[in-house]
Amino acid sequence: ELEKQMKIENLFVTWQQRSAQSNMPISLADLETLKQSSRLVHYCATPLLFDAAFRQQIQTDQQGKAEGKKRHRSNDSTASGRDRSHSCDSAEALPCKVKEEPWLQEMCNAFLQQYIQYLQSMGFILVQVRPPSPTARSSTSRIRALAAMGVEGRGSFSYTKPKAEGSPKSTSPAVATYHLQRALPGGIVLMELAFQGYYFCVKQYALECSRIPMGQSVNSQLSMLFTEECDKVRDLMHVHSFSYDFHLRIVHQYLLGSHMTLRQGYHLTSFLEDFIAHHPDIPKFGRNHVFQGVLALPTNMITAHQLYNYIADHANTYHMKPLRMARPATGSDNKKGPPGTEQNEYALVSIWNSSGSYKDSEGLRHHDDFDVSLLVCHSAAPFEEQSEAERRMLR
Repeated sequence: ELEKQMKIENLFVTWQQRSAQSNMPISLADLETLKQSSRLVHYCATPLLFDAAFRQQIQTDQQGKAEGKKRHRSNDSTASGRDRSHSCDSAEALPCKVKEEPWLQEMCNAFLQQYIQYLQSMGFILVQVRPPSPTARSSTSRIRALAAMGVEGRGSFSYTKPKAEGSPKSTSPAVATYHLQRALPGGIVLMELAFQGYYFCVKQYALECSRIPMGQSVNSQLSMLFTEECDKVRDLMHVHSFSYDFHLRIVHQYLLGSHMTLRQGYHLTSFLEDFIAHHPDIPKFGRNHVFQGVLALPTNMITAHQLYNYIADHANTYHMKPLRMARPATGSDNKKGPPGTEQNEYALVSIWNSSGSYKDSEGLRHHDDFDVSLLVCHSAAPFEEQSEAERRMLR
């Protein structure tokens, strides 16, 4: 026990220095000791919604939950200004990935790296984890950690967290976990970031100085300031708003064609419909917004199908461009057809820049420039299933 306290004390002193030496790699055992000695202050999780099968699984799980299960939000209080995000009492309650695809894994990596950058802007420093020696690996069968390469060459900053033997989710690949620390005079704030399935999970730990020998003499004011700082970090996590903005940034980049993170032919309108349903309220700290509307026009002499196809064929005339979306063919039993039986649909896209004023969460007015994307699709049942009136109404 004394040895553990000495290791934690050494970490605290080293990290306080904020020098090159303070960012030297630490062992996985020391990291685990630090977490075990700390308090878990906050835990929240938010889903990555780009996989259609995973979105369906979430909807099914939510419908099957008992009414007593409440959705914990990390920002219900307007006074505290906390962001709202899904949270679970146990990480085991989160559904696992439905399938594994390279482009989805790249999306998870991009999300992680961007959130790491956000925490770094708040003064957090990445914790480098040293791979265990062969002797340590053989003597510690419970912890098998390997250095995992991050998307920006940050392999030494993450480790691969293996699933427990016999776990129902053990078929999923190992999860890369990142840690960031912020050492204050009153203690250490430690953040743990990882994806469990397609859920992005954040844990906030706090270690007060009073828990280590050299901190016993810390005055009460420093302890109070540390507690206030922990609350501030929790209030500024903004996991739900960050996720909301990330999804919409990816969509805008995809429409621009500048960052092809989504696969070719991705069914964007289905995603946006599910995304809007999943977020009935715009997050308080979200910087991006998505809105949905319906326009109905009678076509009279020609069918709505013919008119929409004409517009799609002459999209350039209307300063728009067609966007191909592949929807898997379904049979009468609503099951996916064999591979290669996708049905192509076409949406119309227009992108421009605009400027204007807006009010922030504090009611202050700002003026800024905005990137605007317009996505138009024909909302109709298959032609043979439409009534005559429906065939003459373009929606």
